[in-house]
Parts: sequence; structure tokens; C-alpha cells
Amino acid sequence: MSACTGFGFDARKQNTMDADFEQVRGDFESNTFIAAVTEHIQHKTALGDKWLAQLIGE
Repeated sequence: MSACTGFGFDARKQNTMDADFEQVRGDFESNTFIAAVTEHIQHKTALGDKWLAQLIGE
């Protein structure tokens, strides 16, 4: 992640800011919204692959 906001006034070190952000927002890999979007993309990609295979006669 390239930008983070919402740190307390005591966050002066990068590891403190990272820990604060993760406590509030969670980490990227386990975020439920990210997981749902990734699953949706995988589903739509498989569906698109299926349609393309039918169109070109595979």
C-alpha cells in the first residue's frame, strides 16, 4: 500500500504507523472486501474463458 492516513499524533516511526494502520484497517491479504473482489474476478475470468472456448470451437 502506498498511502495511509489516520495515524495518531504519536506515530513518528514507520513501524508504529504501519501497526496503527493495520489495527484500524486490517491487512490487504486478509481483507474480506479484497477477497470477495478477487473471487469475483476469478469467477468472471473462468466464465469469459468458457465463452471464448465456445466461440472459437474448442
